[in-house]
This record gives sequence, structure tokens and C-alpha cells, in this order.
Amino acid sequence: MAKANINDRSTVEKIYGMEAWERDAGRNAQGSAAVVYGVTILSEPDASGAFELDAASQHVAEGDPEGDSIFLPAFEADAATAVSGSTYSGGLSPTPNENNAGDYQSFIDRIIEKARTARFKPPIGVGDDRIKGFRGG
Repeated sequence: MAKANINDRSTVEKIYGMEAWERDAGRNAQGSAAVVYGVTILSEPDASGAFELDAASQHVAEGDPEGDSIFLPAFEADAATAVSGSTYSGGLSPTPNENNAGDYQSFIDRIIEKARTARFKPPIGVGDDRIKGFRGG
């Protein structure tokens, strides 16, 4: 797992560069894609702003809003994206070009904002209420 920092955008760009974003956004734009690609935020930022970030993939039916990670696909085909005129709206497969730079920068902004506001459950430990109770038998 790589460490990025919400206060240093270049740390996010080193982990998930524009080439990776273009590749993943192109794969995600395919209408028949069963797996989407992007990044996963694996921790809240610490006092200095450092958080864990990795490139990742996820099945389209997978979702865990109560989970211990935040998945951000490189392309989200939703109404807000389509209205804004994003390079990837309309489900067309993109080709790498300089016009993608604005969309990539917006994606990096989304990663930083999601990491900044990320709140995960505390780790489970001995005596934790979440592991008390009947366990079958």
C-alpha cells in the first residue's frame, strides 16, 4: 500500500498517474464491463495528512458503504458527469490526448476530497462490542 498526502497532490499523482487513469477510464467506458477500475482509499488521513491509496478494481455489483475502504472508479457514468460534458460522458471509449488533463485533474481533486473526509470504523480489538455475543454451536 502506498502513502499519499492530502496536502501534496503530487503524491497522489505518483501513485495513480494520468496514463493509468486514461487506461482505466477507457476500460470503464465499455458498456459491457463487469469490472471497473480506479483507486481505493484504505485509511483516513493522519495528523500530517498521509493516507493509504492503491490502484484497484471492483466488480460492478460490489458495494460496501459500511466498509473499511472507499473505491473511486476512474469513470462514473452518472447524470452529473454527463451534464458536465466530461470527456468520458456518453459511454465513449476515450483516446489519450491533452484534452483529458482537466478530467484527470478533477479526478485527483475527488480523490483528495474523499480522503480528506474519509471516516472509517475503528479497528476491532479484544473486548470490542462488535465481537461479543453468541457465535453458534
